[in-house]
Amino acid sequence: MSKYTVIVMLISVPIFNTTLAQDTTLDIRKQAAKDAKEDVNHVFWFTLSGCAVGMSCIGSVLVGIAIGEPAYDHDSVRQFPDLNYELMAGIFLGGVTVVPLLSYVIKPTVSPEHLLGKSAAYIETYSETYTKTVRKQRLKNTCLGLGAGTYLTTLYIYSKL
Repeated sequence: MSKYTVIVMLISVPIFNTTLAQDTTLDIRKQAAKDAKEDVNHVFWFTLSGCAVGMSCIGSVLVGIAIGEPAYDHDSVRQFPDLNYELMAGIFLGGVTVVPLLSYVIKPTVSPEHLLGKSAAYIETYSETYTKTVRKQRLKNTCLGLGAGTYLTTLYIYSKL
């Protein structure tokens, strides 16, 4: 072998090894993200947030009506009552913020069968990616549920007033 071939081979070995390590980490992250997306209960978080926003909207309006003046004036013309907007906002924001916070704060657990017989570096990378992906999916489904719940509840409330 020539002198230049040996030098090229010596330089390329560390680069090749680093590329393999990065590919392995990338594969671990892809697998963790795939498993996380499969494990998240999308319907649960969507429904929970939709129901929470619906209950908080209706509850805030009912409390505002109960504390405020009657919904009808002397001419029996339907109009909005004088509502207690501070209390309504508190109830509404409580319902809207609790579920997204819960979806992010509750730490997901990685199922042990994904980690059996794996190295410490694999477990760390997999767990980190899995947790981030699950939280992101939960938050996404929660926000979609909040939007749907807000829309449906608004339609319901305005159809009753």
